[in-house]
Amino acid sequence: LIIIFLGLLTARLARKETIEKKEKSEVLGKSSFNLEEEKKKVINGFSKKKKDIVDQTLDLSTNFINDLGSRSTKIVSDYVYKNTLGNLIKQINRLPKEQQKKIRESICK
Repeated sequence: LIIIFLGLLTARLARKETIEKKEKSEVLGKSSFNLEEEKKKVINGFSKKKKDIVDQTLDLSTNFINDLGSRSTKIVSDYVYKNTLGNLIKQINRLPKEQQKKIRESICK
């Protein structure tokens, strides 16, 4: 959809710019105005701009998806820790000091 829009915009702007250049050359008295050559120049310029816009859009989309993936990973990791290891540590901390010490020694072996 974006590419179609850019194509239509390019065609409209190319036509407008070509007409403006033709009018300027007529006003200045230049008779060597080549309409086809000017169309090619304008279209090539817009094609480059269109490619740049598409590249920027892809870069932004890729960065957004990567950022979203990183945030999702952190959220899942935090959730898993909170609901598994976090609860286990809370239970261990509720035990008497002697039992906490034995559990820590067993884990750290």
